[in-house]
Amino acid sequence: MAISKQQLIDEIRVRSKQLGGVAPRPNQYKRAATVYNKFGTWKAFIKAAGIKATYLHSNSYITLEEIDLRMNRIIASGENNFTWKNLVSKYKLPLATILSYFGSLSAFLAHYNVDEYQHVKRKITLNEIDQAYIHYAKTNHGNEVTEKDLSSYFGYADARKITGILHQNGYRDFSEYHKAMQAKVGE
Repeated sequence: MAISKQQLIDEIRVRSKQLGGVAPRPNQYKRAATVYNKFGTWKAFIKAAGIKATYLHSNSYITLEEIDLRMNRIIASGENNFTWKNLVSKYKLPLATILSYFGSLSAFLAHYNVDEYQHVKRKITLNEIDQAYIHYAKTNHGNEVTEKDLSSYFGYADARKITGILHQNGYRDFSEYHKAMQAKVGE
């Protein structure tokens, strides 16, 4: 038996609620092929379902509402490193789509009232460096954790900032810290 347009609309509304109230993308709905047959386009289907969707780019199904939901969750998590590298690698935000809509990182972060340099202004603790080291040790696919990895993790362009924090905590250099952490992590 064929599924009706109304059944599709009812299902997509449920799927939207499961996703936090944002418009699902075609790959997030099992009957996407049927949608195209009945509605012509995905965007026409979402509109017919009455789901708010401000598409960031004409060739994308990513909506401003989805990015808002994701950024609000990132901000609520206490994240303070809002560099592109962190937002893309850690949170998988779609850089090209966001840039096509906002134009720049500054404009994007201003939309969320976030200071793009706040990660530089806060003091990083040795415990946070340890946690970042452990994270990289587990996800670096057998490669050694470097001072550059840790600097990048915290949004620093200069690895000497990490070295300075290590010095303040009794380490001569990164090599000494690295050896201590290898023993702790069991690399």
